[in-house]
Amino acid sequence: QTLRRVREKRREREANSRKATERLREKERQKQRERKRDRNRERQRETEAERDKEREKQREAETERRKRRDRNGETETKRDKERQKQRETETERLKQRETKRDRNRE
Repeated sequence: QTLRRVREKRREREANSRKATERLREKERQKQRERKRDRNRERQRETEAERDKEREKQREAETERRKRRDRNGETETKRDKERQKQRETETERLKQRETKRDRNRE
């Protein structure tokens, strides 16, 4: 009877030991998962920060372009007007050539 009790106690101790070991392993796995999650979050934060910096640079560049355009606004409109005049004179020349050709044909 005492031998049986000794064996039962040993089995209980071994079972408890296995359970404790498994609990420790599970804790370690949980820690690893948390570390992985933290690393991913940090990486995500970094990439988001880089994207924000890039967006800010683009915004600044766009505002600079706008400022430049505003400063050169008069010259821009002058250039546009000049281009428009050139187009008009070009179309006028083409029309004159066509009418000249038509007259020569007749």
